[in-house]
Amino acid sequence: LPACRLRETGECPFHAFCYTSRSEAYGFYPEMQTGFLTFASFGDTALLNCDYLALEEESATADSISAIHKQGKKVLIWTSNKKQSQHYFFCSSADAVITDNVSQAAEVINEIRNRSDLTRIIDRIKELLS
Repeated sequence: LPACRLRETGECPFHAFCYTSRSEAYGFYPEMQTGFLTFASFGDTALLNCDYLALEEESATADSISAIHKQGKKVLIWTSNKKQSQHYFFCSSADAVITDNVSQAAEVINEIRNRSDLTRIIDRIKELLS
């Protein structure tokens, strides 16, 4: 997301593992988009003061993504390197997926775009049941 946004708009959001660092950056540059990367979290992370949350793929669920969206925030998933998890998150309501395997991700996106109507329905049912 940062590299794409930088190319498209000349802007680059700030994201951090340390919530204090994120808060300090926001204090200096309130117009800047800020995000918080979580590895594991407790409590209602959707209420954190940021524009987006990056969830580690093992902790990202349909419910957590939905709760974050209800707070008006975007959701990034990191680091999705396995083909199966890339497929799952590209078909989910996540706003972005961070990966180290970009060429594989491009293949997965192409497969998703070219799937049959039946496969689309099955994928949607899987997402609703997860």
